Amino acid sequence: NAEEIEGEGPLWNSIKRQLYRPEVTHVKRLVGESLISKNRSMWEELNALRQIMTDFEQQNDERSERMRKQMLFCGSQHRDLLRRQAAILAEDIRTQAEAWGL
Repeated sequence: NAEEIEGEGPLWNSIKRQLYRPEVTHVKRLVGESLISKNRSMWEELNALRQIMTDFEQQNDERSERMRKQMLFCGSQHRDLLRRQAAILAEDIRTQAEAWGL
């Protein structure tokens, strides 16, 4: 599997690499196809869980960065400028409402 890290993978792959070619079939029979298959399935599940964790960490990092930028924005001079603009706008609305007799 291309996703597998060198030297990692289902246990059978590691064992097989350490055997002489003529020994592989004999040892495979001794270990049992069922156990080898279960180990491969568990390895695939582990890789899926690793990917889920990696995706979660990436999403968490992205959210943390967005929150950090938001906090910087809220704590900056832009906040004061926006407050002044909002006050000017509110005063303008009041003036227009009075002009219309509201």
